[in-house]
Amino acid sequence: MKFILPICLASLLATLSFAGEKEGSSSGLPEDYGQVKTLLAAKCYPCHGVLKQKAKLRLDTRDLMLKGEVIVPGQAAKSLIIERVEDMGEDRMPPPEDGEALKPAEIALLRRWIEDGARAPAGEPVPQGPGEHWAFQAPRRKPLPGNAGNPIDVLLDDRQATLGLKAQSPAQRSILIRRLYLDLIGLPPTREQLADARPWEAIVDELLANPQYGERWARHWMDVWRYSDWY
Repeated sequence: MKFILPICLASLLATLSFAGEKEGSSSGLPEDYGQVKTLLAAKCYPCHGVLKQKAKLRLDTRDLMLKGEVIVPGQAAKSLIIERVEDMGEDRMPPPEDGEALKPAEIALLRRWIEDGARAPAGEPVPQGPGEHWAFQAPRRKPLPGNAGNPIDVLLDDRQATLGLKAQSPAQRSILIRRLYLDLIGLPPTREQLADARPWEAIVDELLANPQYGERWARHWMDVWRYSDWY
């Protein structure tokens, strides 16, 4: 008896799994459309995708296919895409120089999807080209209030207000000088240097010209390539 129950349970799970596959296939949503997208990606996207659009046609999504008037949902025989993939002449898609013709099973898959209504997930996003990435966009300066001080402080204030945080009051000059020395050369200032009354820019320029500035920051890169004098 203890062996019969697992066998029955396994049979029930297999039956449910098969039914789920049948339902997914008949709906045309995850299975058929996923296979269609894979097929189009291999055969059509190089010329009609996000990087290149021959004849200004894209086949990335169902909506783009409808816009390009290459499919007629429910009527594969009237769909231009079927006509082109079945054509064995000069108008065949993909062109002979760009790849092999679609196999009968692949054409049958495309035809079945269109006959079933060319259904696709609602709100399918349109893939964005590399040029749409933020790194390729021209930077735009955010407008600031007329009486704003340091732009960085203004941006930080906005974010802190959103998070319910309050900024500390400005640090004393001696504390700022100490931070400057530690940041640039990695060494604390002397008492005389803490009382330096020169303009801030002059102190910064002096530290940047100091060989200890190069020594401090070279250490980070030496750590990256794991430099050592162990021998």
